[in-house]
Amino acid sequence: MSYVGSVARSVLATDWSKRRGWSAFRRGLVVVVSMLVFGGLYGPDIGALASVAALYVGLQDRAADPPSYTVRIMLVQSLVLGGVVFLAGVSSRSLVPAVLLVACAAMSGLTARHDKAVSRMFADVIAVEAFLGLSRITNEYALHAFIAVLAASLAQTLFTRLSARFQSDLPERRPVAAAMLAVATHIDDAQTRSVRGTGEAATAALNAADASVARSDLSHKRRRALRKLIGDAEALREEASSMRARRAFATAVIADRNVDDAARVAAETLRATARALTAIQTPGVPVDRVGAALAQVDTCAAEAAQIAERPDLRGTAIAMTHQSQRLATHLNNLLTASYDREATSGRHLRNALGREPFHPRPIDIKTGARLALAAILGMWLAHVLHLGHGGWVAATTVALMRPDHRALTSDTIARALGTAIGAAAVIPLVAVTSHTPVTNLLLVWLLATLTFAITSANEGLYIIVITIETVFTRAVVGEDPVSVAIDRVQDVTLGCAVAIVLLLALPLRHGRRLRKEMSEYAEATAEWLDAVAKLCKGAKGGKVKRNKALHRRMTAARANVQHGLDLRQVEPLGPGMPPWLGQNLFTLIHDSERASVAAEVSLRHGAKGSKKARKAATRAAEDLRQAAIALQTHATDEDLRRWEAERSASAAEQLAAEAATLEAGVAAAEEEEEAQAEADKSAESEGAGRAAETPPPGSADEPAGHDPRRDIERLLQLAAREARGAKILARTRPRSPGEKLGADRGTAAAPVAVAMAPEAAETETPAAAETEGERNPHG
Repeated sequence: MSYVGSVARSVLATDWSKRRGWSAFRRGLVVVVSMLVFGGLYGPDIGALASVAALYVGLQDRAADPPSYTVRIMLVQSLVLGGVVFLAGVSSRSLVPAVLLVACAAMSGLTARHDKAVSRMFADVIAVEAFLGLSRITNEYALHAFIAVLAASLAQTLFTRLSARFQSDLPERRPVAAAMLAVATHIDDAQTRSVRGTGEAATAALNAADASVARSDLSHKRRRALRKLIGDAEALREEASSMRARRAFATAVIADRNVDDAARVAAETLRATARALTAIQTPGVPVDRVGAALAQVDTCAAEAAQIAERPDLRGTAIAMTHQSQRLATHLNNLLTASYDREATSGRHLRNALGREPFHPRPIDIKTGARLALAAILGMWLAHVLHLGHGGWVAATTVALMRPDHRALTSDTIARALGTAIGAAAVIPLVAVTSHTPVTNLLLVWLLATLTFAITSANEGLYIIVITIETVFTRAVVGEDPVSVAIDRVQDVTLGCAVAIVLLLALPLRHGRRLRKEMSEYAEATAEWLDAVAKLCKGAKGGKVKRNKALHRRMTAARANVQHGLDLRQVEPLGPGMPPWLGQNLFTLIHDSERASVAAEVSLRHGAKGSKKARKAATRAAEDLRQAAIALQTHATDEDLRRWEAERSASAAEQLAAEAATLEAGVAAAEEEEEAQAEADKSAESEGAGRAAETPPPGSADEPAGHDPRRDIERLLQLAAREARGAKILARTRPRSPGEKLGADRGTAAAPVAVAMAPEAAETETPAAAETEGERNPHG
């Protein structure tokens, strides 16, 4: 049932923030005008074909790429569509249409890993060719069809180019606003930990916002202001994650009224900034709404400044109030930045269409061959089963098999159910309209607008609406809607079956890709732990930018692993890492990351590290690197014995060096003396004021009378224990499902703990006694 639930959640997942408004209205208008004009000039069949061409060309405008690049893609697609329609029209009784369809499928596969927009363009060309197969276009009308399709496609491209002058940067601002709302939810739950998955949702939203800004062609000042806002939200997310990690690992919990007030104000500031981002400089938004949103941001910033003036603030409160004020500052910078878009070159598109397909990698060749085989198999089955045209079978199979890192199972269910529902909905729709010309045109425009509006929001809804639109278009030109609907459902169902068969015969690389991504996540976390170890040694943050880059790389790698785990939940077919092993490995590495991030936040707030903490961080980094190697190389038993020997020798050398230079008791006494000196210094400087951004030593987030260094040691020792478990689990090669180490964290921890080295015993923390019900492994 859990598998069925995962598939259902994947099918029903809807991101309403990706819906489109004015642009959908404009593109839908081009579709219906194309149908009206070319239907009057050349007949209803050619008018319907022109409207479908305008529909699929308009689907390229998904706001995921800069407008100038989107226009170039639409222009190339218009030319390709015109050429394909002309050749298919003049050669309707030859193998030319089939060869063109297979060539488009192969090109879709060759370019899939380089440029999704180009790959999607070739897949859409197959859909238009499938619609052409349903049309009654003879050879003498091939030129008319070519003119109509080319003109309708170019009209869609031209209007998109002209409208770019009047578009705002709302497509870039909307993901940033969504990320801020996700971080605000994460902060609200930082102390209670009553909601699961807020950290993952916030990280995914921040990554999506950063990717959106990176793809943008906005001016440098405007992109910089948006990136600053994303950086402020990321800093607040780290503070909230540190608070949650302390509660999860039962270390020194931050329980302070000032911290609670600072967290509340930070969440309110994030929400106010998100509302302002979706209101400012947006056509159609009332001026009073914009003013109210900006006034609320200023109010939150003023309240944060008041909290910052309170005495004896902890580091977390100082950081949160500071970031809240920075949000208001960077929002003002965004308001003053000029709204300009920079001209982008066509080099990327030329590479995707010219250089990369003719210099493919082995994986590109396999993908292209897979999609070409899918198209050939679909058309062959359509011929054997005496179907009218194999285009829809091939189009469905290619759309499902394109390697854009989605789940084939949920996509197949969404496409099959969506097509069945959409085709069934056409029959009563035709009965209601009674073939009234005005009503038909109005419904074509409405359906096209809905298709453009929800293209990226939900796959199932998109399939339902576009099925209604295309089948209704055939009914408008006089074909029997029941017959067209039945044929369409049969073709799509057969295409889904072909995709499933090919998945079993030529499995996708989701599992192998997950193993590689898990290895990259372990390696990125190891590099981050090395940076934390340097901070424990006493580095004064001279490499702040490098540490931020390491943290960003680690969170990006974690997001890839989480996406891969989600795919494995709804896509268990294929070779590679089993879902249970991936989930257990991710839990161990993620716990190590969370503990190290909490320790780094304390160090950043002014606490001092110790040698024990530095050794624990170094040991954790080494274990995670070995886990990464084991995941990538499928290590043999001989490799494992060699690694253990090297590890034992390294540990012996470290112990000998420590014994020769310093006794443990002397080191402890020196640490106590240093702590007492720092406490005396802090007492003497009390009342003399404190820095605006950096808290004084001893003001880290610890309860009164608690040694901050001891807490950092416990966190990093916990990170070392989890990293050790990850290394052992990465080397595990279970022979049967009974050797899984358990499907959940509670059963997986037992064999890992038994196999640990004795050095892990001294790293035991209260968190080790927690069960899955008491501790959230996902933060």
